[in-house]
Amino acid sequence: MVLRKVFLGLITALFFGVLIKVYDHTGLDTTEPCESLPEAKEGVYRGTARGFVSDIEVEVKFERSKPGEEVRMTRISVVSSREVKRYWDKVLEELKPLVLETQSTSVDAVTGATGSSRGFLEAVEDAKRRAYKSD
Repeated sequence: MVLRKVFLGLITALFFGVLIKVYDHTGLDTTEPCESLPEAKEGVYRGTARGFVSDIEVEVKFERSKPGEEVRMTRISVVSSREVKRYWDKVLEELKPLVLETQSTSVDAVTGATGSSRGFLEAVEDAKRRAYKSD
C-alpha cells in the first residue's frame, strides 16, 4: 500500500512537472534573441498578478545605464502584497536579485513558496509587457 502511494506520488509529480515546463506563464517567448524583440521604453511601470494569498502589485524601473545601451530592468519595488511574511520575504530575497541579474522572469520558483513566487514573477512580467507596449 505504501509503495503504491509512493508510485502514484511520483507519477503525479512527474505529470505536473511536465505541465509546468510546457506552460509558459510569462506570455513572452524568452528564447528569441533580443534583436527580434522591441525595445522597452524607459520609465517606471506597474504590474499586478495574483499571488497565493493576495494580489501582488510591483513597480519596475526600466532605464539605460549609458546612452546607446539597451533598456534594462534596474529596480523592482513591491507596491502592495498581503502574502504570508515568512514565505514572501524568501521570495523577495531570492527572486528580486535573480530577475534583475538575468533580466528574465523565466526562473524557478522558491521552494515552499510557489504561489507567491509565481504571483511575483507574473506581476513583474505584467510591468515588463507595459514597458514594451508603451508609446
